Amino acid sequence: MFDNARQAWQLRRLIRERNSLARKYDQDITTAKRKHKGHDSIEKIESMARFELNLQDDEIEKLRTRHLITKARGLLIPIPPHDAPGAWEESEIDRRWHLTADAQRALIVAIRAEQRDRSEIARLWLTGLTGLVGALSGLAALLFRK
Repeated sequence: MFDNARQAWQLRRLIRERNSLARKYDQDITTAKRKHKGHDSIEKIESMARFELNLQDDEIEKLRTRHLITKARGLLIPIPPHDAPGAWEESEIDRRWHLTADAQRALIVAIRAEQRDRSEIARLWLTGLTGLVGALSGLAALLFRK
């Protein structure tokens, strides 16, 4: 339970860092254009921005993949094999593999369906137990009335 919260917090932190980095580079580019810096200088800032944002995007994708795989394994949901077409893609940054957007969506749908099925079973048991407790309390009231 806490692993999911920790992973969600890490994901939010990475996304905040990425957004902050994007704003910083946008400001740097705007400042460079205002100061009429050369085309090469602006191009260098844009190149650095693309590289660092790609690094952040890669970290976000790896964390999302790890998070989904952890959830899927906990629910005994099959994970797409690495040789499945269109399920995995190799990172351009560190050559590690992560799930494609389509595979992530499919895994999220499967996870939600499994969680919904499990909660439905729990609700059925809870409904039955509530009825049983009500019947027992009514029977106790009849037996112990004065």
